[in-house]
Amino acid sequence: MPSPSHHQADAAPSPSSSRSSTVAAGLLAVVVGAWLSLGGGGGGGAAVAGTAVRQPGWLYYEFGERREPGGALRGQVLQTSGQGKLHRQVNASFFVSQRLAPPAAVARLLEEAAAAEASFKTDADTIDGEPTFERYVLERGEVAAPRLHAAFAPLRAPLVAFVRRVMGCPRCELCDVLLRRYRPHERRSVPVHRDVNAYATAILTLNAEAFAGGYFIADRADSNTKANAAATAAARAFHLPLDSGDVLVHDHDVLHGVNVTAGERFSVVGWFKDRPGHCASDSNPWVRELAEGGDAEAANTLGDYAMQTGDKAEAAKWFGVAAARGHPAAMVFMGQGVFRERGGAQREAAGFLLQAAELGRRDGMAMLAWALDNGAGVDRDGARALQWRREAARLGHPMAISELEQAGLAIEG
Repeated sequence: MPSPSHHQADAAPSPSSSRSSTVAAGLLAVVVGAWLSLGGGGGGGAAVAGTAVRQPGWLYYEFGERREPGGALRGQVLQTSGQGKLHRQVNASFFVSQRLAPPAAVARLLEEAAAAEASFKTDADTIDGEPTFERYVLERGEVAAPRLHAAFAPLRAPLVAFVRRVMGCPRCELCDVLLRRYRPHERRSVPVHRDVNAYATAILTLNAEAFAGGYFIADRADSNTKANAAATAAARAFHLPLDSGDVLVHDHDVLHGVNVTAGERFSVVGWFKDRPGHCASDSNPWVRELAEGGDAEAANTLGDYAMQTGDKAEAAKWFGVAAARGHPAAMVFMGQGVFRERGGAQREAAGFLLQAAELGRRDGMAMLAWALDNGAGVDRDGARALQWRREAARLGHPMAISELEQAGLAIEG
């Protein structure tokens, strides 16, 4: 891990002093009044001093002395997403319960995770299109994996109580629980995003000693330029140092991601709705509000919802909004127009594919290579097509690899 400059936070600040203690950096500011202990619930009430490490657009916290197991720690960050008139800012909070899950419970979950590894799904993630490597334990309120659920069951009541307390949501209901793994040669990261499908998200770390990197909180998301994508990748060395058994909770407005730099990581993810009855219906009333307010992630989610219901016109509308606001997955969807559109619409689709490819989307690279080979929305350019196809193949895109093999060409040229 790099060694950036440190700013020692004040020990045990009051909530009011934390709200007023900010460091401005252009449109960005981070509250560095250390973590705050919250009374009540399972917490012990003692504040823990910490160190905040600040880099442009990113936030990193060290907890300092760890004591009072079960105590709640609080961090705040002013987050900015979008550009110009479309930018939005949110003063987002996130909370940590230290060792909410006792060692025996963590060990049992890891044991059951090992036994269930063959059933982990590899469906494409809606965030970046990469395989998820996840196993649902609870899905829309229904048990999806009995043995894993039995291992998780002792933690359910304390987890729900903690989320309801820190989120100020007495009726919040746990709808989905899934186990995720990150290991070499599989998934290693998740780009910056919001969990707009959930009112609140809880992350339980299971094996902190077995990996480096992990979960990070961001204070900015501008994914529509290659330069910002490179800056994002460089900044992911800064993570929240969570121990095994720690639970981090945040709401749907918090920008976050995952980047595992060594070893393999297992975690449990819990998604909450804001009231009973919303699990079965998968109702997310806050998503449309966010989308209409300019949030690309929410607009992409509405596009996904519309596709699931078969409303292609509504899906195209929201994917178009998300793509225009810099969402790479939406850009790939809109880029599929190179196969069916003509004229200006086809050129616009090819432009979306170029943006997605420059942001690192391997499916965008593969489709862009096809467009360049066929002059679909762009001038024919076999040399550029080969460059993008090879880049997609290097990132493991099956179609790109197959096309190179069929042509008798090496991935490395």
